[in-house]
Amino acid sequence: MPLRSRKRGSHFEIQVQDVVLRIHAAEEMYEEARAAGLAFAEQVQSYGIRDPAFRTSRRPVEVPGDAPALVRRIAELAGRAGVGPMFAVQGALTEHVGRAVGGERGEVVVSSGGSTYVVTGRRSRLVVHPGRAMADGTAGTPIAVVVKPELGPQGIFTTYGRPRLPVETDGAVAVVAESCILADAAGAGALMLLDAKGAAGFRAALEYLRRIPGVHGGIVLRGSGIGFAGALEIAA
Repeated sequence: MPLRSRKRGSHFEIQVQDVVLRIHAAEEMYEEARAAGLAFAEQVQSYGIRDPAFRTSRRPVEVPGDAPALVRRIAELAGRAGVGPMFAVQGALTEHVGRAVGGERGEVVVSSGGSTYVVTGRRSRLVVHPGRAMADGTAGTPIAVVVKPELGPQGIFTTYGRPRLPVETDGAVAVVAESCILADAAGAGALMLLDAKGAAGFRAALEYLRRIPGVHGGIVLRGSGIGFAGALEIAA
């Protein structure tokens, strides 16, 4: 799901274990992106062997001070959203590669099947939902969020294009946050509330997103209902 803007840049893909990352950056950054992705996987996998709860717990976990900085950051931001680190690892990988490729060089977009890390100097739009099908069977109008450069680096979670979800649900969620790690964690939390709370899940998910520091905003869809949290700008 690339950003829609007036300028089209080069892009390439790398695969890290079972995750394919699409990177909008100069092609000469391929090896740097691949090295960053592999280093991330090695750190997280090694720590997961040492501390199995880090990769299996659905609830927040504490990690020791001697854990790698990357592991501590994943645990801290997942804990802020009230979920286990396992729900934030894909977002963390996406952000880690984005930071490695972007550095001081300016704009970069890294996406990995529902997780997107963005640094942009221009207002852009990112499709987060394909839109509801019409009664006559025609496709609906896609829903997109406006990515605002003044917010700095941003992470975006969306159920759209994500092969695996934390829970089976008939709803959909999109979250924009100051970090891709936090966006993924908050998106997972919202989906679990949407699924667990029955008829009250829609409102519970929106209230939950409004309470998390660092979440810029979110969208929750279920049935014919659509709700917004925060100050997202929506584009057709």
